[in-house]
Amino acid sequence: LIDGNPPSQFPECYTFTRPNFQTADTTTDWPWDIGSVVRVDHYSPLVAEDWTITFTAIDSTATNFSFRVDGSVTGFDGSGTSNQYFVSHSGRVLIKPNYWFIHQAYVGPYLVKFKPGFKITWKAELM
Repeated sequence: LIDGNPPSQFPECYTFTRPNFQTADTTTDWPWDIGSVVRVDHYSPLVAEDWTITFTAIDSTATNFSFRVDGSVTGFDGSGTSNQYFVSHSGRVLIKPNYWFIHQAYVGPYLVKFKPGFKITWKAELM
């Protein structure tokens, strides 16, 4: 307990896991081999929740894409594009354009093929 309260009562005790890292095995070089968003921020308090980004469209070079964000508690939380700053409706998901590692995973030695329906998952959890 913290001052007589469980840690879950303090929003500061929640953090995000690394997106798409839970899908990686020991031979996968995150994020290069799988593609991901490398950072997710927030300005509203987090709750324990599973998050999913689903690509809804993507161009042939994996440079420009659109996506939707859904939380297991929040539900649909907004949609955006890779070249714009994204703030979800709840404020629990913020993504800057330079946080994406999609085009880089598509080119070079990685050659990850992306298409609509590609998912990126992570969690907000109690530390």
